[in-house]
Amino acid sequence: AIDAQFSLWRTLDQMALESKYKQLPEELLERVRWLNEHDVGHGPVVYWFHRCLRLEENPALDAALHLAAALHRPLALVAELSTERDPYASMRHWTFELEGLLELRAQLSEHDIPLDIYVESDGHPGSRYREIVERAGLLVTEDLPVASERAFRAKLVDVVQVPFLVVDASCVIPMNHTKKPIRRAFAFRDRYKDIIEAACRSTEPPGRVWPSITFSSLALDGVLNEEIDVAKVLSLAPIDHSVAAVSDTRGGRRAALERWHAFVESQGLRRYAKRRNDALGDGVSRMSAYLHYGFVAPFELARWGNSSEKYIDELIVWRELAWHYCKAVPAHHSVDCLPEWATKSLTRYGQDKPAGPQWQQLWDGETDDSFWNSCQQSLRELGELHNNTRMTWGKALVEWAASPEQALTWLTELNHRLALDGNDPASYGGLLWCLGEFDRPFKPAKPIWGEVRDRSTEIHAQRCPPEALSAWVESRNGYRGLRVGIVGAGVTAIAAALSLRAHGVQVTLWDKGYNPGGRVARRPTAGEGGIEHGTQSFYVRGTSLQHQRFLEHCRAWSGSTHLQEFDDSPNGFHGVGNLQGWLRELIRPFAFHRQTAVNQIALNATDIEVLGPEESLGTFDAVIATVPAPQMAPLVGADLQADLRPLDEIVYQPSIVIAAAWPEGAAPPEAQLSRCLGGGTVAQQHGAPGLSTWTIEAPPK
Repeated sequence: AIDAQFSLWRTLDQMALESKYKQLPEELLERVRWLNEHDVGHGPVVYWFHRCLRLEENPALDAALHLAAALHRPLALVAELSTERDPYASMRHWTFELEGLLELRAQLSEHDIPLDIYVESDGHPGSRYREIVERAGLLVTEDLPVASERAFRAKLVDVVQVPFLVVDASCVIPMNHTKKPIRRAFAFRDRYKDIIEAACRSTEPPGRVWPSITFSSLALDGVLNEEIDVAKVLSLAPIDHSVAAVSDTRGGRRAALERWHAFVESQGLRRYAKRRNDALGDGVSRMSAYLHYGFVAPFELARWGNSSEKYIDELIVWRELAWHYCKAVPAHHSVDCLPEWATKSLTRYGQDKPAGPQWQQLWDGETDDSFWNSCQQSLRELGELHNNTRMTWGKALVEWAASPEQALTWLTELNHRLALDGNDPASYGGLLWCLGEFDRPFKPAKPIWGEVRDRSTEIHAQRCPPEALSAWVESRNGYRGLRVGIVGAGVTAIAAALSLRAHGVQVTLWDKGYNPGGRVARRPTAGEGGIEHGTQSFYVRGTSLQHQRFLEHCRAWSGSTHLQEFDDSPNGFHGVGNLQGWLRELIRPFAFHRQTAVNQIALNATDIEVLGPEESLGTFDAVIATVPAPQMAPLVGADLQADLRPLDEIVYQPSIVIAAAWPEGAAPPEAQLSRCLGGGTVAQQHGAPGLSTWTIEAPPK
């Protein structure tokens, strides 16, 4: 009887769901896709915010509210930042997104509606998707048709046992209207002309009226329930911290509307058609990142921007052509999606092209092309690149790459990791255009390009001088002018300095030793030469992009007079002579003060002062200490120790190291060397020619 009653309840729930689904307003019905046919579960309707982080004109939220009311279920709102769903996770992307989510949570709290925000961290690794789907009675999220989201959604489909639907909340023209890919803008424009015109004529909808339903929390482990410091929370996240948050672009709807109003008030719409291609002016709205995260709706911009025909063409025709294309072409992240004529042209005519830049040169913007470098600087420092210059930037990558496959990899990795609007269907639209998609053949065929349209950085530089573009970027980068001091000049210090320099920060380093290196050290001996008693070699074993970037960085140095890759051990490197020489080269661009002791770090009213034995070493916005904790503790006063992890909790165990050298072949057996300090660690080291050099480390006790 109990089983029969339960079955009846499930049947009634499903009938209510199907009935209400059929009665969804047409504007929602044409945007919904059901990904399974499961029965409604016991839990609440769950709306999982992802790329529509707003309450205003949000069809996905509308559908969730509608279904919760129809099923008489509570509605739970949840958002998650996890590397499992976001393969390009970085401090840049997550800061922008989390700022918007916190603003959204504050809006909801005004109506006593909870929003569970989960951020992956060292203490709470991985996604909470299993917990979310297990506690849901029905699951709603937005329809984002990019490859990474398809892969994550497939995981959800495998485990979810309740109805799961996705809603198109990002396009004026519902993606469900397009069954086959449309590859030319004029065809897309002609087909959906009436919908575009209607969207531009639409009136402002009334404010949201919340239905009489209950809102609940999923009570996920690790949810952020209180006011937080975004930087501190994300400092514990397993993301790419070398891509910093953008200083002049804050996440959230409030910032999006401020930027839009500034664009309109500066006559941006009126002058858009004439000024939109000027990368050095203010001719574009710079709303792409806010559209990507859904802080503002395309429906809103279509109404607000309807006085500019060209703006509407870019907003709806070109942007949504890419969205519809990515939904219709699952392989949009592969060269398999390209027109056959384009692939054949690039493959045939690109066989004998000269070798292009290395990956690290691309990432750092240090190629031989000054215009391209200034474009890359904009991406690296501002997280954006004017669309007109991005086209030329992308075409150069196609020209330099060894194959179309490598070109697409470079395009997506650089764009998606650095641009705030990266990993968006519109991004794929622009990047694939560089390879011939959404375009036609151009005859006669040209070297390297074949019939694919080329685009010269040299010609573009004539109307957009690279030095002017670089100055424009620097004027908007809030990190420019920041001063950071680093105590110590070992591997950690140099790594930090390189990362800061990439974002325009001024860096100064001090070390009490004569040479940089720290634990990659070389000490003189009584005889000729010295003993390299620190690390002599290293291996790059990780698979993340950070590991791959570092691997490419090392390979760019391999074969130089400083670093060499092992012939018989891939991904392993050793110094040529010693690793310290490589570090001396890496530290060369910085203000490095050797044999300089730091005696005190003092917090002033507006900055931090670093003091040497006799004089001030300067004032800074921040100081990084890379010295051992026992050496660090005496340097700072109580005013700074309160902000640091208590150093007295760090336990150091001192040890004794003997460095010794014998004539080649005359060293005692290794076992005998080990016994001389009570069973210590023994390692043969690089030393002067003709000598056998060793270090013997005693156990800490």
